[in-house]
Amino acid sequence: MWQKLDKRLYSEALFLKRLLVSRSLTMSVAESCTGGEITSTLTKVPGASQFFVGGVVVYWPSYKIHIVGVPRNIVETYGTVSYETAYELAKHIRVISATNIGLSVVCVLGPKPDEKGHSVGTTYIAVAYKDDVVVRRMNVVPKSRVFMKKLVALKALRILGEVIGG
Repeated sequence: MWQKLDKRLYSEALFLKRLLVSRSLTMSVAESCTGGEITSTLTKVPGASQFFVGGVVVYWPSYKIHIVGVPRNIVETYGTVSYETAYELAKHIRVISATNIGLSVVCVLGPKPDEKGHSVGTTYIAVAYKDDVVVRRMNVVPKSRVFMKKLVALKALRILGEVIGG
């Protein structure tokens, strides 16, 4: 069941490698709900170290604040799954990793809504590139936690490709 999705993830990672390496770009990731799925996918690609610097899993609010540097008032005001938190995560992971691109993902995996009442499947993906941060919101229909993590990772990699012009 996951094989098709895993193949699509790997294919997207290969595409990003070609795109990023051809442009001499590097990237870093701050993942929450995907729990390392993006990092795992990217590091399956031979030569990933040519473009991928690293990633962190920032599941708890305190990690978003203390490890990546999201301002506490952003997390407290808007919640861990918000446009603002995704924006700050992408921006800060790019800076602390000294990369050209910062990618972040936050979403509600469930089984219940989050602390701010966001429904299961609410997702924000952010890409910090050049002088801009692009944030996309979507609702993912959760079939299972594993499926949702893989699907959100795939969407994040595709959005990254779109933002940098692939």
